[in-house]
Amino acid sequence: MDIQIIDNYLDQKYFDEIANTFVSDSFPWFIGKGVSNDHDGQRQFFHYLYRDNAPNSNYFALLHPMLDKMNVASVIRMKANLVPKTNKIIKHDFHRDQNFKCKIAVFYLNTNNGYTHFKNGKTVKSVANRMAIFDSDLWHGGTTCTDAHERIVLNINYVEKIALK
Repeated sequence: MDIQIIDNYLDQKYFDEIANTFVSDSFPWFIGKGVSNDHDGQRQFFHYLYRDNAPNSNYFALLHPMLDKMNVASVIRMKANLVPKTNKIIKHDFHRDQNFKCKIAVFYLNTNNGYTHFKNGKTVKSVANRMAIFDSDLWHGGTTCTDAHERIVLNINYVEKIALK
């Protein structure tokens, strides 16, 4: 599978509820040791919503309708990433989220000039309410942005439900 891009993924009211939650001044962000890995010298803010086979945040419940729409059988990991604005766009290293076969979804919470870049040369621009879905064997990385206060995405690693015929 290549990269599937779906614009206006959620209805506007539900999208606004999610986006406003993550930009709220009361939303708890944590600082990470790195972006692509713990030793890359970069920094980002994160919030784990689901990890270690269980919800890790009270905010996880807000995302249940989105997960239902995505046809998720099982969440492996879900986190929000926030990278602050920089003076020039910084590309983060390529990485794979998992070392086994699953789906990766990147959901963009704001529009900015940052993007997700792939080792195969493709890019996906950060557009609010856009969903990019791809297989976990695709090497990818994110960037910073220069035209918004921050770049915010949800990163969802999951197993898709199998359709029976």
